[in-house]
Parts: sequence; C-alpha cells; structure tokens
Amino acid sequence: MQRARLLLRLLSVFVVLFSACGRKAIPPPATPQTLQPVPKPIWVQQRPIEMGQYIGIGVARKNPYSPADHLEAARKQAFSDIAMQIKVRVDANSTQSQFEDKQSFSEEFRSFTRTMAQAELEDCQLVDTWQNEQEYWVYYRLSQDDYRRSRARRIQLAVDQARNHLQSARQSIQRSDVVAVYDFCLRALDQLAPFSGERLVYEEAGVSRSLLTDIAELMMQIARQTQIEFSLKQWRVKMAHAPEDLEVRVRYLGAGGGAVTGFPLKLSYKGIENHNGWKFITDQEGRIRWRAGVIPTTANRLISLRAEMNIEALSQDAPHWRWMSLLPPAQRPSAEMPIEILPATVEIKISGAGDLSGWSSTAIEQIITARLGKNGLLVWNGQGRPDFQLVVQIDCRAIQLGSTQSSGILNGTIKLTDAAQTVRYQQSLNEVRSTGPDSSSALRAAQKRMQENLELSVLPRVLERILHANTD
Repeated sequence: MQRARLLLRLLSVFVVLFSACGRKAIPPPATPQTLQPVPKPIWVQQRPIEMGQYIGIGVARKNPYSPADHLEAARKQAFSDIAMQIKVRVDANSTQSQFEDKQSFSEEFRSFTRTMAQAELEDCQLVDTWQNEQEYWVYYRLSQDDYRRSRARRIQLAVDQARNHLQSARQSIQRSDVVAVYDFCLRALDQLAPFSGERLVYEEAGVSRSLLTDIAELMMQIARQTQIEFSLKQWRVKMAHAPEDLEVRVRYLGAGGGAVTGFPLKLSYKGIENHNGWKFITDQEGRIRWRAGVIPTTANRLISLRAEMNIEALSQDAPHWRWMSLLPPAQRPSAEMPIEILPATVEIKISGAGDLSGWSSTAIEQIITARLGKNGLLVWNGQGRPDFQLVVQIDCRAIQLGSTQSSGILNGTIKLTDAAQTVRYQQSLNEVRSTGPDSSSALRAAQKRMQENLELSVLPRVLERILHANTD
C-alpha cells in the first residue's frame, strides 16, 4: 500500500516537471536599442590642423534602413575635402605655351582641370569616427609626403606608358595605318590627362622632349598628309533622280604612303537639315563605293557632299577617342564635293467629262503650276521628254433641284507617273457638292471647293512623292 502511494507521488512529480519543460517562456517585449550619448570629439567641434597632413572631414545624415549609404556618403565627402586641398590642376600657362604656336589643340586641353582621382587617395588613413542619432562623422588624413611620392610614381608610369604609345604610333606610319597612329596618340593623351599640369618630359638621344608637344605634332602631321578624295569633281543631278554611283578614296601621302584601310568615313549632305549621314569603313584599297538615293532637296540650293573621319563611331567603343576633339575640325581629314541640283520637269494634263458648263481647267492648272514652282519644279515646255506626268481627270454633273436651284457635283482622279511610266502616286478625289441658282454657278462653286482640296491636301502628297521618292 505504501509502495503504491509512493509510485503515485513520483508520477505526479514527473507530470509536473514534464509539463513545465514543454512550455516555452515568452520573453518580454524588446525595447529599441539607443546609442549611448558620446560627447562630441574635438575634431567634430573644430577642424583639426596637423602639420604635413591633408585633413578630410565628412558627415552624412544617417539612413536607418541602409547604414552602408551614410557610411559611404561620409567617406566620399571626406575624400572630396582632401582633394579640394590638393587641387590637382592644369598649369594652363605652361600647357598653352606648348600648343599656342601651332594653333592646333583647342582650349579644352589647355584649360583641362581634374581634381585628384579617387585612386590617388588609396593611402588615406581613417583616424576616427563619431555618430549620434542623426549624423555619422568620419575623420581621414593623408600624409603630404606620401601623396607626393605616390603621385610622382604615377606620373612616371603615365609618362612611360605614353612614350610607348607614341613609339607605336610612329611605327604605324610606316604601314600607312592612319587609324592606328591616331589611336596610339590618343591613348597617350589619355594617360597624361590627369597630370597635364605637370612637366611631362622624356629623354631621347640625350635631349629632353615634351610628350604633349610631340603627340600634337604627330597628330597634325598625319592630318595634313591624309587625303580624302571623291571619284567625281561634282555631282550634277536632276531633282527627284538618284545621282550616279560614287567612290571615295583615302590615301596617306607621306613617306611610304599608300591606301588607308579600315578608315572610318562619314558621308553627309551639307546644306540639308535633319540629316544624319552614312557611315563606312574603307576596304583594302582604301576605298568605299556608294550608290546614293534621291537627294531630298529642291533645285537652286547650295549643297555639297562632305566626307570626313567618323570620330563618333570610334569614341563609342574606345573612350580615349574623345581627345580627338582637341584637334580642330578644320585640321581633321575631310573633303567636300559640290552638288548641282537641276530642276525636274512635270507635264500637266487636265481633262473634264460630263456637264462642262461653267467649268474650266485653267484655274486648276494655275494652282498646280504655282505649287510646283515653289518647290523648284518646272512645267514641261514641250521640248525633250518630261521627267514626270501629272494627270487630273474631273467628272462633272449638274442636277436641277427646282426651278431656281441646281446642284453641282465633281469627282475625279489624280495620277503621277515618272519617265519610266511607273506610277508614283494615284488617288481618287473626294466628291464635292455645291448649289447655285443654275448649273453653271453650281459647278463653279463645286470646282472652287475641289481646288481648295487639291491645294491643301492632295498636292502636298504628290510633291512628297516627287521630291523624296526612293530616298535612301
């Protein structure tokens, strides 16, 4: 009996212990952590001064959702602070004197200014940080001696690399590889650009030489000795007709010169607005061949075809080609060919059918003639063969509505064909109706409305087909 009571008591103890272990304790609600207030260090209250050191202080508003943002923002501000003290600037006077006599490079390189690149701040040392609930502060410093030594190493490296590019450019001349000459020269400039205020010299045969001067002289020499020429002296082309095929050749005229292969050419019309031009690469013989479409212009306009080096295409894939803009456009390889646009002739045929009382073709012909003349086209005079034929067919009907009123109804077609009898444009004219006291006055009123429709709606589309047909 006692044993049974003992077992029951032990069992009840185990049940209590087991149930207690099975329950998870619910922790009290967490309270947000707050920064313990830390007094502002002296460098936050007053900008520090350290002999032989550049000091950078940065501060940024804190972003509770992305702490990395304000850490990076404060660091960048501190680096910018140091960079402003160093002020790596071009010595405009010394640079200008190197190019002024040659009048070659534009003001862009002379006045080029670049604050210290971030790579030059790699030796900056983080001294301290401080923060409160709203702001994050950083304190950096850079040894002036360390910076000068580091910059001197970078300048020497840039000079060595630029000199190698210059040597490669000179070697490319022997192959008449004009594009490679420019490419190596521009790579050299790209290396030197961050240090253009420094004395950038190298030794050659015991003589100290300026890298920038030698690069400028070589680029101008190549520009003078690169010739772009057209296969024709002039294009004489009738308006709305395609000109004859054209060939453009690029040659290097210097010692050992010859055809320039792989030269990026851009052809464009000078004197025509909203025109982007065409892009080509010369073949192994230094040539491109082009079959142009109809030139979108009117007669008696001064236009020309311009061929030039396509710098934009090269700079898209090779950013260093942006320095080609330092060479004035007038000194870059280019050529122009004049274009004489001869007016095209149009034969006008107007005919009517039906009730022709009060109807006349003269007024419609006058409207068409005036519109053609405004666009540089001539009405065919019967000599030779017309370039185009414009046929207008009008059908006239008059309906008596009563003893004192009539209705005039006009409809018809208009068709434009070229000298090869190809239909360029064809359209049915909208039917027009007008009323009048008799059939003649009703037809005259209807004809006036049709003339307005021709002037405002139909003839602009006809002229568009003439002037811009087959434009490439």
